[in-house]
Amino acid sequence: MTAEQTICLLNVVDGHRLGALYHVALTLGLRLGEILGLQWGDIDWQAQRITIRRQVQETAGRVAVRNATKTDASLRVLPLPPRLLARLGELWETRGDMLFLFPSEEGTLLRPSNFERHWRGGFARSYTKKDGTRGKSVIVGVRQKASLGATVKFHHLRHTVATRLMEQGTPDEIRDAIMGHGKKGIRGHYAHATIKAMREALEKYEQLLWAQGA
Repeated sequence: MTAEQTICLLNVVDGHRLGALYHVALTLGLRLGEILGLQWGDIDWQAQRITIRRQVQETAGRVAVRNATKTDASLRVLPLPPRLLARLGELWETRGDMLFLFPSEEGTLLRPSNFERHWRGGFARSYTKKDGTRGKSVIVGVRQKASLGATVKFHHLRHTVATRLMEQGTPDEIRDAIMGHGKKGIRGHYAHATIKAMREALEKYEQLLWAQGA
């Protein structure tokens, strides 16, 4: 996504119930399943870090929360840059009594398919019209509201973060650690220097992101 598209998307979801989800996605580059699996206990407020330790998967209509990520490298600890930390702190004030950071409207686990409908748009629940016939309400997706093409997938937000980190000169090994690539994750016991380097990279990226006008 271009800088202009990123700004437009962030503006479109500003004030939305899931607005902070996009903030996380466009700052940390997490996969959708990783984001939906985030729980409040994953945040270390004092250390200003978040642990990515599980993911939500949906197969053939069945949803499961796996206490594991896609790969060993995906199991990781990420620093929370200032603006995202503050945003999550605000969310905690209103939603901290729930298990997941980004639950459904009913407070339950948000299904990936339901989020994708929110993202792409399409038909939602059925209803009865005044003439007695049945109809389906239509959701205008966030993607359309942000004037993004039909080929833009939510996963492209992750690619965008990886690209911006590369463009700002983040070393490959630090970028891989942030994105959950490579051979070592949390089990590799990140050295303090690696955590520090990730924090510096993410804070620089966050400053550039919001300086663009989002």
